[in-house]
Amino acid sequence: TLFVIGLNAVWIAIDVEWNDAQTLSEADVVFQFAEHSFCAFFFVEWVVRFMAFRAKIDGLRDAWFVFDSMMMGMMLLETWVMSLF
Repeated sequence: TLFVIGLNAVWIAIDVEWNDAQTLSEADVVFQFAEHSFCAFFFVEWVVRFMAFRAKIDGLRDAWFVFDSMMMGMMLLETWVMSLF
């Protein structure tokens, strides 16, 4: 996971420099594939962490999980929801 986070940071720098598209749907296929891949990886990671809680409500007591949930929600909105419009 730490490697993918680092790779995502490097990809963000590449995206900022070379992607001139205003929206993800207008971007080249390489940029779209990378964004969807990172989003899918982090979503699967979030689901695994969520399923690890014996009582799902305990996820609200874990500050790091709450933070990751907010980050995941923003990433889902940006990558999969806003690209529909």
